[in-house]
Amino acid sequence: MKRVAILGSGIAGLSVGYWLEQTKNIDYRIFERNETYGGLARSFKWHDFNCDFATHRFYTTDEEVRLAMLTLVPMSRHIRRSKLFILDSWVNDPINPTELFNLIPIKDKFQLFFDLLTQKNQIAQARNFKDYVIQKFGKYMFEIFFRPYTEKLFGLESENISTGWARNKVRLKNPFRGNRQSKKNTFSYFYYPVEGGYGVIADTLYQQVKDRVSFNCTVTAIKKQDQNVVGIEFERGGEKGFYACDTVISTLPLSVTSQFLGEEFTASYRAVSSVYLWINKPHVMDYHWVYFIPDTICINRLAEFKNLNPLNAPPDTTVICAEVTQQHENVGQKVIEDLVRVGLIKEAEILDMKIIQERFGYPVYEIGIEDKVDKLKEAINHYSDIRLVGRSAEFIHREVDDIFGQAKTVADSVSQQDIIQERPQPEMEKNKVCIVVLSFNNFTDTAECLESLQHLNDEFHTTIVIDNGSTDGSPEKISQHFPDVKLIALEENIGVPAGFNQGIQVALNAGYEYVFILNNDTVVAPDMLLELIKVAEKDENFSMAMPQILYYPPSSHKVKREDIWSDGGYYRKFPPGIVHKDNRKAIDFSQPRLVEYVPTCGLLIHKRAFQQVGLFDPGYFFFFEDWDFSERVRSAGLTIWSVPTAKMWHKVSKTTKVNSDLYWRTMGESTIRFFRRHYSLISSLLQISYRVFRDLIFAGNIRFWKPFFEGVRKGMSSNLDQYPDISSTMAASEISGKERFDEI
Repeated sequence: MKRVAILGSGIAGLSVGYWLEQTKNIDYRIFERNETYGGLARSFKWHDFNCDFATHRFYTTDEEVRLAMLTLVPMSRHIRRSKLFILDSWVNDPINPTELFNLIPIKDKFQLFFDLLTQKNQIAQARNFKDYVIQKFGKYMFEIFFRPYTEKLFGLESENISTGWARNKVRLKNPFRGNRQSKKNTFSYFYYPVEGGYGVIADTLYQQVKDRVSFNCTVTAIKKQDQNVVGIEFERGGEKGFYACDTVISTLPLSVTSQFLGEEFTASYRAVSSVYLWINKPHVMDYHWVYFIPDTICINRLAEFKNLNPLNAPPDTTVICAEVTQQHENVGQKVIEDLVRVGLIKEAEILDMKIIQERFGYPVYEIGIEDKVDKLKEAINHYSDIRLVGRSAEFIHREVDDIFGQAKTVADSVSQQDIIQERPQPEMEKNKVCIVVLSFNNFTDTAECLESLQHLNDEFHTTIVIDNGSTDGSPEKISQHFPDVKLIALEENIGVPAGFNQGIQVALNAGYEYVFILNNDTVVAPDMLLELIKVAEKDENFSMAMPQILYYPPSSHKVKREDIWSDGGYYRKFPPGIVHKDNRKAIDFSQPRLVEYVPTCGLLIHKRAFQQVGLFDPGYFFFFEDWDFSERVRSAGLTIWSVPTAKMWHKVSKTTKVNSDLYWRTMGESTIRFFRRHYSLISSLLQISYRVFRDLIFAGNIRFWKPFFEGVRKGMSSNLDQYPDISSTMAASEISGKERFDEI
């Protein structure tokens, strides 16, 4: 049996141990020099508050990592609330330079405007952090934003900081560009344990491996024979010990590991001080954390634990934690002075203070460090039985989700077999496709739709009807005439995307691989579902497929282009806009093809789409929820298909009445919401102007200008942070309605 030594019981070491534990075929031991585990991700109780070391959150774009972690640790999903303190003012995070226009002199406005307008996507040879940021974002944002915070973080002048940090960490919302930045840098939500602090993650992992952990053991050497690892030496209680093993997985600082191997490596780690203040008032701020940009303020970021987890927290007091990397003789007093100066606390409100310091906080990205790290890792790679995992070990700024995922990769390679999956897998034939029909009044249409579904020639689908607050007795009639159909009757109309989300949550919680969402004013061909599945099963990046949607009623004659309502949309540059029917001549419409946009009136969606980008945005009532979802899945690297051999028929605008104030008010609000989220300012203005001319003026609907612009005004002020995440909704949601069920 293979034997493995894991050096360190921080998150990295515990994660590797957890994944090795799943293999059941490896003998391993974790060696920790301290008396406890958790490293930088530990928590503790202080004045009845759950406190973390510094500030943490769990967010990942890797669905396997997310589901594995949420299976281990129950977490709640938070919409990110954070602010930046800059120019003696509070602005939103991530920073949007348009907010700064009201704070800066007129000459600086012109400089900032010019810098943003000429921002570069491709950077030429940059010697250092300063060169990189100035080339990409301009000198003004560098001086007031990027330089002071980064120099404070590392204690280096920006000319001496590597471009590697800039490429991985700098972010900026540019109103003149599409906001399609990396979600790892611009996440709008995150997870935090339901009970306890962030250290619950380490606690849970430790419980899985506790019999394998040896505390108070300082590793002193990695022993090799003919370039092969034979064991490690350690000291414990003044006595020396030896552990024979085939593989060593080090989570220790890279500088320490290099010494064990006799390799030369000089690098710096920035020490971190966490200053905790017990404050005599219920709250200090309404945010999860805030960042202080000026280097005259010693604090990098400030967290308030009560906002992360209010459960069982004392109601009349609160605890805040300031992360500090600047060096000060009395760091606690400096933190207090800075917080008093910005107006967050008064010194008389402080009941107690606690300071915890860690030597290895941040790897310091000095000029040339990447070459040094690469050279050392190349040397380590000569030892096939020595692996590195973790922020300090790999000299990479990794978050907990990155470390957890990397630990699995390393454990897989060490065990040379697949990790045993503990979660039961759904029966594929039984739980293949769940059809979710959304209905609102018009029972005759719903009945015709459900009758067509009864003639589908497959044996692996189940049908749910989400009745969206019908007032014509539809729920009772559906139950009477279609007793085999599962019904969820909502008490009010919550809108198209929110209504579909209700059914999607139930379907995914029941283990279905696909969800087919469908409007009630449609009918489908008997082979529609089979034709869609054929295409879906051939593409490992598949997210969605739409059938060819024809105008109702069904007809047996040969289909012409004018018979088609939609078979896939695309972005048209001029006139600017998204069109839901593609009439470009160079396209073969007889074959399945990749498209950019698909409508939700009839759509097959694989569960991976919901897992990777969340559910539909309930901020829309109707209109644009499909374009929005299409944008998100394509940004995640997933594919969207149009399948002409699959057919359905649509009674267009049967429920949404065009000649109504509601229609135009919703159109205005949805239009603005969509363009705010996905397009640059200039592109948005062009497309919105074209839509106003086409739909209001040219089409003779100018009488509806007032409700349209009422919707525009509402859409301008709406909150965009509303992407429900399937992992949390599956764990904690309750479906409201007259009939609830757990299994389909």
